[in-house]
Amino acid sequence: MKTFRKTIALVLTLIMALTGLSLIASAATPEATLYLRATKKGEGTFAEMMAQATANSTVTLNASITVDTTYTIDKSVTVNAASGDVAITRADGFDGPLFNVTGGRLTLASVTVDGQEAESASPLLLVSSGALTLSNGAVVKNGYSTGNGGAIAAGADSETAAETTVNLETGSRIENCKASFGGAIILFNNASLFILGGVIADCEATRDAGAIDAARNGASVTMKAGEITGCKAAEWGGAISVESGAKATITGGRITGNTSASGLGAVYVDAGTTVTVGGSAYIYDNDSATGDVYLSGANNTVSLAISPAFVEGAKVGVKTQKAYGAGATTGYIRTDSDVTGYLYNNATGDSYYVVDGRVSVPNTVVVHFETEMGTIDTTERIYLVGQPYGWLPMPSIVNNASFTAWTYNGSAVYSGSIVPDAEEITLVATWKTSAKGLGFLGTFFERVGKLIQIVANFLRNLFSGTGDADIALTK
Repeated sequence: MKTFRKTIALVLTLIMALTGLSLIASAATPEATLYLRATKKGEGTFAEMMAQATANSTVTLNASITVDTTYTIDKSVTVNAASGDVAITRADGFDGPLFNVTGGRLTLASVTVDGQEAESASPLLLVSSGALTLSNGAVVKNGYSTGNGGAIAAGADSETAAETTVNLETGSRIENCKASFGGAIILFNNASLFILGGVIADCEATRDAGAIDAARNGASVTMKAGEITGCKAAEWGGAISVESGAKATITGGRITGNTSASGLGAVYVDAGTTVTVGGSAYIYDNDSATGDVYLSGANNTVSLAISPAFVEGAKVGVKTQKAYGAGATTGYIRTDSDVTGYLYNNATGDSYYVVDGRVSVPNTVVVHFETEMGTIDTTERIYLVGQPYGWLPMPSIVNNASFTAWTYNGSAVYSGSIVPDAEEITLVATWKTSAKGLGFLGTFFERVGKLIQIVANFLRNLFSGTGDADIALTK
């Protein structure tokens, strides 16, 4: 009898092995499993587990799913995968975001979010308030938005918008996303992006900001590591656009190989905006026609700050807006060492170096301006040694006296004069007193002389030093 039972068991085992049946009856592997602090709490469909999730829950996907609804996140939830190649895919015809964070915190880890390159009016991930983190192994790809932010949109277009945060960590990736503004990410009011690692690659904007658009007041980008590469914009900011009222701080990571079709920089800095670079930041080797950091605006309304000091290997290219006519400035540069200087359209190809936080431009000198009469719009500027001065301030006209020229060590200095090699230079304004004794004729010839002088100075300033400045900040 025992021999018979063993024979039956062996035969059943062989049959089940060949047919794929299990010795123990069980249901199919659940779509998702819910955990709370590593303790299993349930299993079922992804929708069921998300509905049951409480604060600090983790929903683990056991297989890829297709989503045709928006999951609202109002608590701290982590979504990850039990194994590799598990994806959350936007369903055909679904137009909304897959997740909307509304005051909670969503962390994606070791899972792919895929938009299938299908055009939608929404980003794949929306952060209305709260925080989103792409952690190790998280991939967001193929999000094609006809609006803003192909992968992620954070914040709201309102001055009173709630604070929102997006974190990109080491091992995360955003790729092949597309939108009108912010091919990968758009940041509205009070939205902050922290790039602590990861890669944004091959994203595109049909308007501005191939990768990231800091688009409103209070929006900020902080990049300490990671890489932005292969992104492009039809207009400005092949990688990043920092628009008026927003800010960016880039102290690490690499921004390379990005393109702006309009030639307005891999990193576009709008008027009224400050961008800070330093540390190990490498913003270089972008499309040569595009430039690296492009300073827009005039009359000192845009600035580039350097803090902390660059370390070995850091390099930041700078291109400034073309200056037109006398007195037009193209940008402002400063450091945490209280060294300031204006960037002009020198078109010399010279490099700016930063050592210990201090701008040390090869063969440059600070020029001070002094005048006993009239007023001038600046008292000092930085000029390149061995190059023409280019733009020089024009003192205002005063009664009974006319400005003749700037002088240095008793010699007249004009816009075409060559800047000498000196530690510092002080140019002194010289004036000619009106010839009152000649009566009407004296006044007439005096006014004619003033007119000739004004025209001459205008022509000097108009035709000297035109063109884009192309400067590299490096160590």
